[in-house]
Amino acid sequence: METVITRTAYKLTIKFQDGSDIPKRLKEKDRNTKSNLDSKVEQTFQRHVQAWTDTINSILRHVSNNEQAWRFIRINPKVDDLTIDSVTLCKDFLAFNDLLVQRRDIDNCSADELGKLCMLFTAFQREIENHIKKESI
Repeated sequence: METVITRTAYKLTIKFQDGSDIPKRLKEKDRNTKSNLDSKVEQTFQRHVQAWTDTINSILRHVSNNEQAWRFIRINPKVDDLTIDSVTLCKDFLAFNDLLVQRRDIDNCSADELGKLCMLFTAFQREIENHIKKESI
């Protein structure tokens, strides 16, 4: 399970980081590029990976439905009803919103986790909106 979490943390770091904060070894097509693991870019990248790993673990701990937790993490909402015309009618959106409010207002999670949750939440909402647009065409 740890490798799945680590791989997902890497993917999320790459997705949400500014390109200048991503080591060359991950940006270039030649994956054999040698990199200095002590470089500032690499260290910053690794801190972000760790923050995403912590956030993923937190989501998995706080969402009782493991399948739903992974949908949040992978930004893959389940839109049951094809007639949904608003994100607020999507059960996954409401559940993710509840998690965000819980972690922010009741549990007082760290600022780092809150930032990561907000990035995921926004991307999750956009994904639902894209699904709604696609279905309305």
